[in-house]
Amino acid sequence: MSETDDRIRRLRRRWKPHKERLKDDPFGRDTCIRFHRACSWIDRALHCGSDDVDLALIMLWMGFNALYGQWDIVDKCPKPDVESWKAFLDKILSLDGDGRLPKTLQEHRQTVVSLLGNPYVNKHYWKTPDDLGALKRAKSKGRKALSWYFERNWPTILEETLDRVYLVRCQLAHGAATYGGSRNRKAVQLCVDVLDPLLFAMLNIWIDYGADENWGKLCYPPLDGDA
Repeated sequence: MSETDDRIRRLRRRWKPHKERLKDDPFGRDTCIRFHRACSWIDRALHCGSDDVDLALIMLWMGFNALYGQWDIVDKCPKPDVESWKAFLDKILSLDGDGRLPKTLQEHRQTVVSLLGNPYVNKHYWKTPDDLGALKRAKSKGRKALSWYFERNWPTILEETLDRVYLVRCQLAHGAATYGGSRNRKAVQLCVDVLDPLLFAMLNIWIDYGADENWGKLCYPPLDGDA
């Protein structure tokens, strides 16, 4: 992760022409703010040392959240996370004209399969954790992932992968795990190892194909007079 500064700088350089072009457009400003917020959190995550993967994962997800978060104009609050990030995945995949996400999933296939085969990051396992059958079914997801790769079922692989990352993120963010705890080290590291390259793929798609898209109502936009 030592190259992180350069990767973020390259993204910002590539985005700059869009930033200048969109700065006076209402939708464009929101798009620029999302990109800026995402890069700020990802950049900070990439400065975390190898012994601080808990914070790295939380910050990487915050960068992702900056891209997918949606404001509910009726209830005047952010829309539910899962609903928002799944809709975002559908959209970013549909815009991926160069196949960056499938390529990233292929390059990190071993990590993805390991993550999907880990029962302790499977939400279905936690519904009946004392059931040996639930443990076996959760472990079988790793084998199922191999068939998804064979079928090139990228939407399912991507959604299932992010679902696992989201569960671990929730464990950390809601205090359901010990900071630096030994029990979930492998799972947290796998999540960081897969979320990092996926986010860079998404941001490159955003630059090449998403600059003029309407990404929805921004949550908590900057306001004049903000303290």
